Amino acid sequence: MNFMDELLNQRLIIENLLKKGFRYAVKSRNLLTGIDFSKDTNFNIYKMISVSTSLSESFGLFSELQMFLEENYDKLGNTDIFTDTVNKFIRYNDEVINSFAKNHSLQYSHEYFDNFLEYYKLAISVLHPEYNYEEIDNMLID
Repeated sequence: MNFMDELLNQRLIIENLLKKGFRYAVKSRNLLTGIDFSKDTNFNIYKMISVSTSLSESFGLFSELQMFLEENYDKLGNTDIFTDTVNKFIRYNDEVINSFAKNHSLQYSHEYFDNFLEYYKLAISVLHPEYNYEEIDNMLID
C-alpha cells in the first residue's frame, strides 16, 4: 500500500469510528428525554438501561478511536481535534452515569452533550470541510 492509500485508509478509519460513536451518543441523548427520576416506573428503568447501552456502545467506539490515534500519532501528526472530541464525549458519558447514580437532574447532561456536539462538528469539518450539518441536525430530536 502506498503512502497516499495508507493516509486515505487511516482517514476512513477515523471517520467510521467517529460517526458510529456519534450515532450511539445521539441515541443516548435522545433517549434521555422523558426520564423522570421522581417516578419509579418500568418506563424510566427501560429508558435508563437503553441510554446506558447506547453510551456503552459509543464509549467502546470512541475508545477504539483514541487507541487508533495514539498508535498512529507518528503518521497522523496533530490529532488534537479528534482527541478533544473523544474527551468531550467522555465528560458527557460520565455526567449521565453520575446523574443516574444520584437520581440527579439531567440538565447538565444535555449541556455536556451540546459541548460534545460542537467538537464533533469541528472534527467532521476537518475530515470534510464542505460537510452539510443537516444530517447531524436531523439526528437530534428534542
